[in-house]
Amino acid sequence: QWSNELTFTTACDAITITDQFSEDFSGYTATNYSELGVMPTCWDAIAAATYGPHVYAGSYGPNGSNDNALIFTSGTSSNYGSPNLAVLPEFTNDLQGYTLSFKAKLESSYAPGVLTYGYITGVDQTTFTAIDTVAPSTTAQDFEYTLPSIPAGTRLAFCYSNSNIYYCCAIDDVVIAFIEEDTCATPSDVAVNNNVVTWTGDAASYNVTITANGETTTENV
Repeated sequence: QWSNELTFTTACDAITITDQFSEDFSGYTATNYSELGVMPTCWDAIAAATYGPHVYAGSYGPNGSNDNALIFTSGTSSNYGSPNLAVLPEFTNDLQGYTLSFKAKLESSYAPGVLTYGYITGVDQTTFTAIDTVAPSTTAQDFEYTLPSIPAGTRLAFCYSNSNIYYCCAIDDVVIAFIEEDTCATPSDVAVNNNVVTWTGDAASYNVTITANGETTTENV
């Protein structure tokens, strides 16, 4: 006897970021803000009431009605509650010095609520620690932050709260990236002979700073 088809996913292993991690919420079934919906693979929603964060497509999204985003609806309404959190996958990397970038947009400037990002232990809302507050508007904006040291065993999360009846905030194009700092090659065998400076090195160019008669000039050679 045949049974109904079952759909399941395996438990998520921690992700190692080799270049960058990105999520644009495409490829998932989107629903309206006032409906139950899905979260991206390995993300978790912590809902204060019935309708928690989920993949959404509509006018409140940062990239317009035809593009998926992640929506939070928070407020005093018993259907939504506040705060609501979206928890990112777990990463093996020490994220200190990585950049977190995303787009965000509010439904209303009348009741903007508070959007923060931070870290959380497991999916326990009481352990959420905010790192910084984001200030989106009703026009889509790009945000980028440099991440501080985050305790081992925690996960990044977004939190949206609102003390009015209910209003929405949406995010999109979430990227966590390692930005490699430019390093300056140090030349060797630096010498000055008859006002001619020489050195040994294999860099494409060098900045040469000269101080004479109290004046300093720098040239790229």
